[in-house]
Amino acid sequence: EARWLARFGRELPSSNRQQAMVPEDATILDNRHGSAPGIWLEDSRKRWVAMLPGVPREMRGMLADTIVPRLRDLVGSDSQVIRSRTVRTCNIAESALADRLGDYAAGLLGLSLAFLPGSDGVDLRLTASGIALANANSLLSEASKLISERAGRCVYGIDDDDLAALVLTACVNARQTVAVAESCTGGLLGARLTSIPGSSRVFQGGILAYSNEAKMRELGVGAAVLDEHGAVSRPVAIQMAQAVRARFGATIGIGVTGIAGPDGGSGEKPVGTVWVALDVGGEVHAVHATLPGDRNEIRYRAAQLALDQVRRALEDAVLSPRSVVGADSAGWETQA
Repeated sequence: EARWLARFGRELPSSNRQQAMVPEDATILDNRHGSAPGIWLEDSRKRWVAMLPGVPREMRGMLADTIVPRLRDLVGSDSQVIRSRTVRTCNIAESALADRLGDYAAGLLGLSLAFLPGSDGVDLRLTASGIALANANSLLSEASKLISERAGRCVYGIDDDDLAALVLTACVNARQTVAVAESCTGGLLGARLTSIPGSSRVFQGGILAYSNEAKMRELGVGAAVLDEHGAVSRPVAIQMAQAVRARFGATIGIGVTGIAGPDGGSGEKPVGTVWVALDVGGEVHAVHATLPGDRNEIRYRAAQLALDQVRRALEDAVLSPRSVVGADSAGWETQA
């Protein structure tokens, strides 16, 4: 009643009195996130059940505050655990990744390995089971390092790493700025970048030029180039990247154009065809990919492909904190 009065400034309604009712001999679990307490019941055989409020925010908070610490106390520090670590890759097919991993694809160091394809790419989940926590952590660290070394440049992060956040951090460290010109992604690339707190230090702006008329008007893409090569082409992607970098005064310009479907494809340019171009301080590179999935998946994967090209440019030391340096373009124009 006191908590209700302090929180809401009124008396506890009779319908809420049931929140204060707990089974006899139960342990009351404090809820710092709401009014209803949690309940812990345990019998003489040490079997237990925990009951938590159903409000997701309260339940998650109490799991972290109360339940997980209790479980750690119950199992002890020397108990065996199940623990996982995920190596994140992008812009490589599951089959090609398995070929690259070779014998590791079946597991390594006594750990299982699962391939988890999704819109971000193919996640590689290593799992240690039935061993002590310290040993599990050590094996997972060693195995993830071995997997990353063999998988190569398609690896971009570990566990919950987000590629957009990693790219922004790398740009901040290299003192680089980014502007985007988007067609098939429909603003998704800019949205992914600006969803990260602090993105204003890097992201200068973007142009969503969907129609050919908009590409000509807003980005200066040549009508002759559009007529000869089509909107989904290397020359158009390059002109988009060059124009947006110049327009916003950024050090990196990104141009993305493609066919997201379900219509618009052809034998020469099927649905999923995407071109991504980077203008890095005047040095221009472009990559082509045919991406799988439905419309939303193709759009998301196109944005992921663009972010990955920036990541690779930064990793290659194409950019330095003081100047933009030209890069070897080998490999940039092969199909992703």
